[in-house]
Amino acid sequence: MADLPKVSALDTAMATRKLPAEPDNEPDNKPGHQEVRRGQELPERPHCILIIEDNPLNMKLFRDLLEAQGYQVLAATHGQTGLDLARAEVPDVILLDINLPDLSGLAVAAALKTDGRTRDIPILVVTASLLPDAEQAALASGCDAFMRKPIAISEFRAAVESLLQDRRIRSRCAPSH
Repeated sequence: MADLPKVSALDTAMATRKLPAEPDNEPDNKPGHQEVRRGQELPERPHCILIIEDNPLNMKLFRDLLEAQGYQVLAATHGQTGLDLARAEVPDVILLDINLPDLSGLAVAAALKTDGRTRDIPILVVTASLLPDAEQAALASGCDAFMRKPIAISEFRAAVESLLQDRRIRSRCAPSH
């Protein structure tokens, strides 16, 4: 039996990413196809959301809700994998559980906020933690919003959209280098 190549957790997480089909070089005459010409604005890409969550049921719920809204979803079930994926892909928003198998979600948030590539990514903590100081600890570690599980779907969607809107406003106001 041949040795199989080793697959890292990052490779596994990247394999869950849904990418659009590769465009071909032939003109497409299908309905809805739009050719972009020089000087025209490119169509807006879907927002990318990274979910760092170890519970498979919660992961499925969040993924299904976000994909139904048209978002591109990246997924990681461990803190370190989530950090690596965030640094590689720079998503628009990160959904983060506090209780992860390898690193605390708070440690993940702190690491993201000290990294120049990821410090401006809004982080929404979604946790089942009942500790009274969990929200304050999450905000102190750099998270932008906090939500307890079980979630209310409308509040979840509103929180994600609010973070995306805040990011759009911040990126327009940021000084250019």
